Amino acid sequence: MNNKLSFYTIIQGNEPIILLKDPGMIPQMMSHLGYKCFFVSYIKEEKIEKKISNQIHGMELIHLNDDRKGRELSLTSLNILRFIWKNAKKIDVLNLYFLKHSILYACLFKILNPKGILYLKLDLNAYIMESMESQKIEHIRRFAFKSYLKNIPDIVSIESQTGFDYVKNRYGINTPKLIKIPNGIDDLLIKNSGLSINKFQERDNVILTVGRIGSKEKNNEMLLDAIIKIKELKDWTVMFVGPVTPSFSEKVKEVKKQHPELSDKIILKGAIYDRIELFRIYNKSKVFCMTSDYESFGLVYVEALYFGNYILSTKVPALIDFTRKDEEIGKCITDSTCLSKELSSIINEENKIDNSFNKRVNHALDFSWSNLCKQLDIAIQSRLNKK
Repeated sequence: MNNKLSFYTIIQGNEPIILLKDPGMIPQMMSHLGYKCFFVSYIKEEKIEKKISNQIHGMELIHLNDDRKGRELSLTSLNILRFIWKNAKKIDVLNLYFLKHSILYACLFKILNPKGILYLKLDLNAYIMESMESQKIEHIRRFAFKSYLKNIPDIVSIESQTGFDYVKNRYGINTPKLIKIPNGIDDLLIKNSGLSINKFQERDNVILTVGRIGSKEKNNEMLLDAIIKIKELKDWTVMFVGPVTPSFSEKVKEVKKQHPELSDKIILKGAIYDRIELFRIYNKSKVFCMTSDYESFGLVYVEALYFGNYILSTKVPALIDFTRKDEEIGKCITDSTCLSKELSSIINEENKIDNSFNKRVNHALDFSWSNLCKQLDIAIQSRLNKK
């Protein structure tokens, strides 16, 4: 037990959906380990719909006025700085996000409360970080980041193995300060809902993708093109779940017009914010497909894997974590032609992914939030003992 240590998460976000992602999930799960948890953000109380608030447990929400003047992220928010200034002494563990956008907040906290534990969670894409090396000020940035990571945070966690290796090798940050904690799934919510994982034979022939449908980075057009190239979908359908851009909706209408045989095969389900409802869709699907040009450690991969979906994905940094380079768990696809061949193979020889179903479900146990947050608790307790 930790005698009710206070755990504060502060994040520059104003959309209620983040409460259901890792920034919101970690404090909720830490509350089950005896922490008194608080979530500080720009989310206005009136924006949190009942369908989201019903899924939040174990933490107190603190709402700050958004003073970023339209910027999605900023190096400085006076309201966050004021909050830390007033409350630093009573914060046992402060959880911040992102590298450069956390520096001022982290430094202020450690000045005011040097005994407090600073936990920095990095949603870091190693490929993007490496691309910065050609910039003229890269050596200055590298020096600043290295000094910050070595001297200010007590714990730094990275989601993916590629990100972990990058930070370890590039900035010389080693364990026990540096730990690998991937994003996870709310296994306690699933358990309390009474939802059990369907056997493979109990599922529908559904190819599923989840996200902001039609947004540029998701590259959903690749899946559309692959569907067109498949000669025979048989009794399989392709389901897009998530808010749909008007332009993508028009593309789907055009595809159905030009290919009438696909009119009932492509389903735009729309946004689903009730996680149990979304989990039921994973639980009835067989294949999960992501065609993103860019993706951080996507929670949707974890959710799909937890329910035993076979993973087909473009090369994103965390793909190795999801699949372990095991083709019985999932495969990397490069373009629409490659994707169409893989989907055709599954459609015509379904036992390929049926036989490996249990392997996928067992692998997903590594991504349950209850287990992941126990690792974080161990790291926190270790740092407290040293202090």
